[in-house]
Amino acid sequence: MTQPPSIEAMTRQLRDDIDAVWLRILAEQDELARVWGDLPGPVRVHRLMLMQAHIRDLADSADELAAQWVTTSMHGAYEAGAWATATASATGAAFTAADLDAVTFLAQDLMGDLLAATQGVRESVKTLVRDLTRDWVRNKLYTGMTAEQAGVQLAANLAEHGVAAITYSNGRRVGLSTYTDMAVRTKTAEAYQIGGFNQGDRLGIEWWEVMDGATCGWTSHDDTQQANGMIVDTNTARSYPISHPNCRRSTTPRPDIASKDEARRAKPTSTEAQRADQAQAEANRAAAQARTPRRISLDRQVARQRGVLNLRAGTLSAAQMRHRALTA
Repeated sequence: MTQPPSIEAMTRQLRDDIDAVWLRILAEQDELARVWGDLPGPVRVHRLMLMQAHIRDLADSADELAAQWVTTSMHGAYEAGAWATATASATGAAFTAADLDAVTFLAQDLMGDLLAATQGVRESVKTLVRDLTRDWVRNKLYTGMTAEQAGVQLAANLAEHGVAAITYSNGRRVGLSTYTDMAVRTKTAEAYQIGGFNQGDRLGIEWWEVMDGATCGWTSHDDTQQANGMIVDTNTARSYPISHPNCRRSTTPRPDIASKDEARRAKPTSTEAQRADQAQAEANRAAAQARTPRRISLDRQVARQRGVLNLRAGTLSAAQMRHRALTA
């Protein structure tokens, strides 16, 4: 991992909360399987509807949890990237309305991904109930089977058609916890990079050095062009802020480089120097926050800006309310 540990830490609560919701969804399926063999056919239909209602409620709670954490996570990662660039350039970070717009966009993007995942949960349980109810029409929901046989058949159906958040084009089904973990890690990594690039633009930084895993490629993890140690211009750096989901790439400014010729001759910064810069950026950021309280925090500004995102605890945004109405 090349990004500072704080990026991982600031999203842990959101990921843990969603993981807890996902475990409760899986528990609903487990409980259905536990009692299934002892239920007569008509009662099985009722039990399926009850599970669907419970899982929809859990999906709603996941939306609310995301609303509480998304903007804070995006703004924290963005600021950390900005401070890393400023520190490496021996100056302080400054934030403008453009940063608010950038954080708003990043938060909306991540929130859209998470809403799509929870909608996938609702749709998959709806499909499961529909398929099992059709079985009931055909064979009275496994009437004629022993309780053990009915349980085995249900387990097979759950394995094939159970609740999932995302189904990829290759048929791979992914749960809400796994997808959320990937989406949040990926978007905060992007926010960290974009915060750094935007700060670099203000400082006149034109060249950057890429810090990445030893085996990570430039455009994708398996790209044969290794990313670590590359020195690239701003446009190239922005083209691939990360190379794959869960990527932890960081890009540090090289103010010592002023031309293509200098870039070709320049040597990569040592890993020790990178870690020192990151540690100093973390310290500078913490000191600045303690020394000069912001008039209003970035996440609250984003929440107020044109009413785009209202992510205070327990409050759903207008976009979520429309989403909820359309999918109810």
